[in-house]
Amino acid sequence: MINEDLLDIVKVQETHSQNEVNNLLNQGWKLLNVYTGSFSYDASDQINMYVLGKPNDR
Repeated sequence: MINEDLLDIVKVQETHSQNEVNNLLNQGWKLLNVYTGSFSYDASDQINMYVLGKPNDR
């Protein structure tokens, strides 16, 4: 089932920066997902990735 709020999303952005996430949330963006990204086999190289969606401004 699709969440009705997702139907209003007009732009999706992915970032690892907590500051950027906070700025986008303050601008009205919605947090869609958080996952752990890895750039090597070393577990210490993992970072949190944030997926945000910009709602339609209508």
